[in-house]
Amino acid sequence: MKWAFFLIILVLFLWACAKEGFPPGGPEDIIPPEIIDTEPQNRAVRVKPDQKIVFIFSEPVEPRSAEGAVFITPLPGDDVRIRVRGRRLSVDFPQPLRPNTTYVITLGTEIKDYRNNSMSESYTLAFSTGLSIDQGKISGRVYGLEDARGVSVWAYTLEEASPDPAQVMPEYIVQCSHEGWYTFSHLALATYRLFCVRDRAADRLYQPGEDEIGLTFGDMRLDSSAFEFQDIDFRISRRDTTKPSLVRAVAENRNHLLLHFSEEIETIHFRSSDSVWILNDREERLAVDFHYREPRNRQILHLMTESLDEQYRYTVTVAGIVDRSGNALEQETPLAFAGTSVSDTVPPILTTVFPEPGDRHVMLNDTLRLIFNEPVDSLAFQRRFQVADTLNQVVDGHMIWPCPAEVVFIPRSGWAGKTVYRVELVDSCVQDRWANVMEDTVFTFTTLNRDTLSELSGRVDDPESAQGPVMLRITQVENTNVSFIRWIETPGIYTFEGILPGRYLLDAFRDEDEDGRYSYGSPYPFQAAERFVVYADTVNIRSRWPNHGNDIALPPRPFSKNDRGESANLRKYE
Repeated sequence: MKWAFFLIILVLFLWACAKEGFPPGGPEDIIPPEIIDTEPQNRAVRVKPDQKIVFIFSEPVEPRSAEGAVFITPLPGDDVRIRVRGRRLSVDFPQPLRPNTTYVITLGTEIKDYRNNSMSESYTLAFSTGLSIDQGKISGRVYGLEDARGVSVWAYTLEEASPDPAQVMPEYIVQCSHEGWYTFSHLALATYRLFCVRDRAADRLYQPGEDEIGLTFGDMRLDSSAFEFQDIDFRISRRDTTKPSLVRAVAENRNHLLLHFSEEIETIHFRSSDSVWILNDREERLAVDFHYREPRNRQILHLMTESLDEQYRYTVTVAGIVDRSGNALEQETPLAFAGTSVSDTVPPILTTVFPEPGDRHVMLNDTLRLIFNEPVDSLAFQRRFQVADTLNQVVDGHMIWPCPAEVVFIPRSGWAGKTVYRVELVDSCVQDRWANVMEDTVFTFTTLNRDTLSELSGRVDDPESAQGPVMLRITQVENTNVSFIRWIETPGIYTFEGILPGRYLLDAFRDEDEDGRYSYGSPYPFQAAERFVVYADTVNIRSRWPNHGNDIALPPRPFSKNDRGESANLRKYE
């Protein structure tokens, strides 16, 4: 009997071990932590001065992740204690809460659980020690980032001097969601200035050159008649504060000097006659005939000079150079280089061609761009240059010379669809200023079938009486390398013709300073960013089916008024 009993127990044990079921451990935890309760409750009033502030999470959170992720306004001082135990996060104030004050505590998205899952969006708790809670609200979005988590928006009240975010901590902070959305709620009625910042040091101070920053189109005034501003949007960038410097000078031949700079430069204020000094050992100055910036590398400046001499060493000093952020050239001692007596006996070289030779997918509104390694004789080029189709029909068009080494050919009526074009650089078409002739060059390219293309159109409006052209851009969702740009001189009708089918995002900005690019503004002294707009919907483009009626409107300055005397992006008390 005893052996039978043990045999039964053994059989039952083996049967239990062999039962089917889910393996231990379960699926990977990818659920972010959430706030499920608070003390006091959100929007509570008449909160006692000694109230303990507690947040309860849906799961335990990692204590170190809360460091620098709790934002309190108004700022209570530097001695606030943040303690995390399991699912509980508590905030201890150094002093009793102020009377008749609305407090806003925001938990940022850096807070994580033990599986490294971050909060999906920031959480805001608002309460008041008085009888009511402030109702001011400002919201918008930060554009241009794949993931905006870690970017925060800072708000300053403009009571006296203009705040410098590099020196003054913000009074209000809120973090952006993954998609870049942000909302300030429960703001006191006042005038506000906003910045969006990726605060890498988490010290609540903007570090120029390290932190990315974005500015709004203007300041917002919240009062009893306008308590909410919407669509206060940003584009964010890292501001370059480093001055460019001249790092190298190389004589290509006795009449061609290359200047290499530490970063890309602008030459709008540079003059060949009075912005560069080239001196030999005898302190004799060499004249510069003309200059141009290298089309393929904006860090290089070409100088065409009087003849150098290998017997001498030279120094060069330049002025009037700025980088793309407007930083002036670092003032340095003259840069030395060796002279040369070598003449230019080498013919020009074609270094860049667009479209590339043999390209079979050329857009009908593309231009033909040729870049050479040195200046070419524009008169000889224009006399002999030719583009023709397979029927030897010469294409009519005109040329633009962005610099002496670059030419752009623009067909007067665009390219025909599904056509092979032949570009001929023959019969001494390309020669330099010393009559060195490039060997004959012929290449072809093929355009797309017009039936595969389509167009997009609409109207852009601007409520402001501003100056400057409007730039519109469409970018393909599936392939962001595919984009098209149109400039219109004033707001009005726009059209993108001959574009590839696909889904597109549309955006636009008003180039008020007319420098040909978007201006992000200046945080201090404050200069507002240029106004831009992103079309709310994705635009679907199908072959041979034009998409019309894609109307957009640039935002007004926050203080600007429409014809009813109201700002177009604010709400009123009802």
